[in-house]
Amino acid sequence: MSDHRLLTTREPWASAIIFGDKDTENRSQGFPKNFRGPQWIHTSKAWSHRGAFDPRIRATFDGTPRGYAVRHETAHRGQPPHPFRGGMVIGRVEVEDIHPAAGCCDPWGEESYPPANREARPPG
Repeated sequence: MSDHRLLTTREPWASAIIFGDKDTENRSQGFPKNFRGPQWIHTSKAWSHRGAFDPRIRATFDGTPRGYAVRHETAHRGQPPHPFRGGMVIGRVEVEDIHPAAGCCDPWGEESYPPANREARPPG
């Protein structure tokens, strides 16, 4: 693994990249523009409430154990529910392109990522 890069992202986004159909990762900084090739996906120990309530994530995992976990994530008090695991490498992808968001890469491409807002977070 030492000759490859590692990208850490929160669940359930990381699982959507490896086990679902999420083929676009949104980053505002910290990614070399000329990087191409293998990329290991590492799960953060933090859970994304925004991801759990995102309709694309729910559609990706609907009818699976991960779908059940996403629908019931508030019972886990901010921790990744089973079968999501934090703090581990879960797979590898090939980076094909890196570019600024330009209204492309639907449905996963986003022009901007909303700032963290604890008051706007779903209950739980």
